[in-house]
Amino acid sequence: MVITKDLSRLGRDYLQTGYYTEQYFPLHHVRYIAINDGVDTLLDNNDIAPFKNILNDMYAKDLSRKVKSAKRQRALNGLFISAQAPYGYIKDPTNKNHLIVDEDVRGIVELIFKLCKEGNGAPYIAKYLEDNKILNPAAYKSLKGDTRFDRYKDEPYKWKAVTVRKILTDIVYIGHMENHKYQVENHMTKKCVRVPDSEHIIVHNTHEAIIKEDIMKILQSLKNNDNVIKELEKIIKKNNIKNNSGETRKTESRLNQLVKIASKLYEDYTADLINDRTYKDLLLKNKQEQDLRELKLKNLKKSEEVVKNKLNDLEKLKKKFNNTSLQGCGCQLRQLHSFFCKKISLFSEI
Repeated sequence: MVITKDLSRLGRDYLQTGYYTEQYFPLHHVRYIAINDGVDTLLDNNDIAPFKNILNDMYAKDLSRKVKSAKRQRALNGLFISAQAPYGYIKDPTNKNHLIVDEDVRGIVELIFKLCKEGNGAPYIAKYLEDNKILNPAAYKSLKGDTRFDRYKDEPYKWKAVTVRKILTDIVYIGHMENHKYQVENHMTKKCVRVPDSEHIIVHNTHEAIIKEDIMKILQSLKNNDNVIKELEKIIKKNNIKNNSGETRKTESRLNQLVKIASKLYEDYTADLINDRTYKDLLLKNKQEQDLRELKLKNLKKSEEVVKNKLNDLEKLKKKFNNTSLQGCGCQLRQLHSFFCKKISLFSEI
């Protein structure tokens, strides 16, 4: 027997709730009672139950819509609405929707941005923090009494480049609030998806800044260069730009076949197996195809050499971007991006 206060306690998805009340419970000889709704599967007077399930589902959908609207309005007001305060900040004890600087780690955040401004990449900064025995954000929160982060106690000084990069690209550190980065697609599935950057809600000067506004240029450069590198790698992988040797081998193999075919044609001609006109026609076609294949092979090898040099340039830029200087990478990356996009169409024409 299953007893609930009403049908909504069994579930608000009218399809699933109806499946249990109409099929699963009767099939398994389970008696279900919803006290306030007067539903009892032992009796034959439950015709109203499906309609109540639909109303419960509509209520959940309407409630979800209202919650989303309320959260959006709070975001537009510049309130902090996330569960966890970002590293370097704590929630104001008198107003949980307002951030105040955590003076215990202010210096660490300033150090991260200082190292970045000096031209150091995220992996170098992460290693520097680790070598200097500085607690990572999770271990620091665990030290402050948040038991949800206790699992990170084993490696309290282990910093990851992605963590550093996230700090360097978060505008919260210059006093701005950025909300609506993620949203729940459907109130039934609860699936959370990332919102495009253009749809983020940004409100300026909502709390005390830790770093100055002029560092934003470096932050933007870091973010843009990282995005271009990822896009380049996707283009190279998707279009097999990195390795074109298979097409080169096929072209070389076909050229060797054509040479052998021409030699066989001459043998057949001297042995009077084919007449003069046929021999000349076949030889002309063979020569035309050889010329085309030789031109294609020449272009392939030239293209491979150029691509190889460009890939080397990309690897150097990635190393420069990750480990040393951020300055001057953007222009070169955009040039490489343009080159590889054009190279796709070139390969399709060969």
